[in-house]
Amino acid sequence: MGVEPINPHFYFMKKLFLFLIFISLLFGKSKWTIILYFACDNDLSNAGYQEILKLTNLGYNKKVRTIILIDNAFYDTSPFPKIYELNNGNIELKRKLPEVNIAEINFFSDFLRYIKENYESENYFLIFYSHGNGWYQSLNRAFLYDETDRSSLSVAGGGLREFVKKAKEILKRKIKILGFDVCLMGMVEICFEIFDDCDYLFASPSILPISAWDYKSLIKKIEENPDIKIKELSEIWAENNLKNIKERKEEGVFSAIDLNILKKEYKKAFSFLKEKKPLLSLIRNKIQTYPFFEIEDSFASHIDFFHLLKELNFENKIFSSIISIKKTEFYKKGEGLAIFFPYYYFGFKKYIKEYALLEFQREVKWLEFLNEYYSLDDIRPEIVKKIKIERKRNNIFINFSKSFDLSEINYYLYLFNSFDTIFYDSCEDFALWENYGFSLSRKFAKKGNSFYSNEGLLLNNCLITKEKINLEEGGLLVFDLLYSTEESYLNRIKRDIFYLEYSFDKVNFQKLDSFYGKSNYFEEIKILLPQGSYYLRFRYQTDSSITYLGVFIDEIKVISFKNLKEFKIFNDTNYTFYHLKKGKYYLLIIPVDKYGNRGLGSEFFSFEVLDYAHIISLSNPFSKNNTLIFDLPKNSSFLLKVYDLKGNLIYKKRIEKEKVFLKEMANFKKGIYFLLINEKGYKVNGKIIKI
Repeated sequence: MGVEPINPHFYFMKKLFLFLIFISLLFGKSKWTIILYFACDNDLSNAGYQEILKLTNLGYNKKVRTIILIDNAFYDTSPFPKIYELNNGNIELKRKLPEVNIAEINFFSDFLRYIKENYESENYFLIFYSHGNGWYQSLNRAFLYDETDRSSLSVAGGGLREFVKKAKEILKRKIKILGFDVCLMGMVEICFEIFDDCDYLFASPSILPISAWDYKSLIKKIEENPDIKIKELSEIWAENNLKNIKERKEEGVFSAIDLNILKKEYKKAFSFLKEKKPLLSLIRNKIQTYPFFEIEDSFASHIDFFHLLKELNFENKIFSSIISIKKTEFYKKGEGLAIFFPYYYFGFKKYIKEYALLEFQREVKWLEFLNEYYSLDDIRPEIVKKIKIERKRNNIFINFSKSFDLSEINYYLYLFNSFDTIFYDSCEDFALWENYGFSLSRKFAKKGNSFYSNEGLLLNNCLITKEKINLEEGGLLVFDLLYSTEESYLNRIKRDIFYLEYSFDKVNFQKLDSFYGKSNYFEEIKILLPQGSYYLRFRYQTDSSITYLGVFIDEIKVISFKNLKEFKIFNDTNYTFYHLKKGKYYLLIIPVDKYGNRGLGSEFFSFEVLDYAHIISLSNPFSKNNTLIFDLPKNSSFLLKVYDLKGNLIYKKRIEKEKVFLKEMANFKKGIYFLLINEKGYKVNGKIIKI
């Protein structure tokens, strides 16, 4: 059977097919896709349009595609989002979209899928045009603020990190350059949010005027040379932007950052800073700052990170991560990258909770570093909220949630068998109190009335219980509290303070705890009380200047404990209670940090031990006399029997107490002995060793 010859036409068609695939790949994917994401559903609505109108006579090089998404304010003649493309010198409208929130991840994802399907590229340059405030959640002019939907993209809450991560996932590659035509985004904190998903950052550590970027010259340069090196592009970008704002006599800084170098070198820089911490207070006010307004302000919360390092004579490759920087005279000492470093402790304290959400904080522990730098820690550790309890006969293992704090924590565990409410006041009147300056209020109350401290200068208003509180073993003060008091840290610390105090004679009062600052809602306060018989006092004291609303108190009660025991754990969230007696138990946990700040008491966690505990010896092995511990039912007596290893009964005694000293054991021979009680339905055993 012969072989059929191959048709030459087959080879031609095969080569043609491969050639067409090559051509498709060659022309189907651009060298650059530039994405302008204009968040203008706010007071930037008109400014955003003006920026787009400048972009004529571009879009001739098909290796560079420029796509613009803009969302405008509700009062605009065309308020809904629109997509444009720069094509052959024109600004072509590609799509009109319905009203959406462009700070929402699902919309951003859909937009990127549109980019991937229609404008796939070797390199993506994503530029955000927006208001911004750096990393903050709670400040005004937040990043990607959408006025119609009353929302923005949180940096500290992980929103920016989610955006760039999703971009990398959809586009199947890192964003080559991420640009922010946004105020205050050239920060270390921002870099850490985007490290894994972007190669370069073009941004400003300073505030920026409107129309700071020269988009036209930037896009034109990339179109003229799609193979341009990033460093060269960054220098042109920074220079043209600087020229743009200087012509208008405005201020700003433009810096381009190689994120890969910064990521590789940052650990050395922060290790160095920790070594130099004692020197920071000497140079902090000499460092370039980036205030939120263009005024000289050495007290601003943002300082130049690299300027700080250079003032401390740090030498490292980390400085080469700034591949380009241009700045006006106002920021002449700037090196191009900001960091959160408030001059005053209060500027640090007020943002701790949201700063703790940043990736930078998780990696570097910057809050802990600053907290030690200020050495003014007055922040109570957070309440322990969760606990896991495992029982193995009479041993109880607990694992509880870590309390958030910026220093090491001791946990105090309070174990008790029962509790009673011995004092309660719904705060509808002052029948149980001696009142000196408080009033009743319905404005802020959990229900009905609350006790109100009143507002004013030089107050020393207080409430004192008419009768003594009697606590044989200690207890807990529980009440609901809403407060707004002065707290400032400028030239000196100034506070209006709400005190909790107690006294045995109504003359000499001792402090239990204090509160100042502001709570946003009624908090349930739980304060441990010492044993004794004494009066309680609530006192609100103000100074001679600024006054705030004051203090509201509601639903006051005192709880007494029975069979209370205290246990202390150092910086750990695991503990085992050994040899607990049969019965029900309650557990209260209070964290205390190394500065002495006491957290509020946790909820009561309960568990039950179902079996009587084994007989144990306080000294085991023992050599002379010995004391045995029994877990006995109330008002009972049982016969204890002691056996040797051969099973011989060598000793017996009737037991009526839970702790018994047995001097006869001194006469036992060396060896192992078994203990047994087995009568009236009660059976326990134990083992002791005589040496």
